[in-house]
Amino acid sequence: MTLTERHRWCCEKIFLCFEWSDVSEDEARSFVERPEVASTLTNFFLSENTGAIFVHFQVPPKVDKVSLQQMNKVSQCSAS
Repeated sequence: MTLTERHRWCCEKIFLCFEWSDVSEDEARSFVERPEVASTLTNFFLSENTGAIFVHFQVPPKVDKVSLQQMNKVSQCSAS
């Protein structure tokens, strides 16, 4: 998909908002290029959608070996 100037602006804002969490410019662009995201943005730009867009990013949890062992114990207890 060819991104419009408005799409590229969104990529830049997403990158700037989430750069603290190691989101790269390429990842922001890839996100905006996803068909469902691009479609939502295009509809938004045409005023055919809601008046606001909310982008949420959740940092994946960092799991170390001890945490993984504890999670496995909890899931084993829940299963029995």
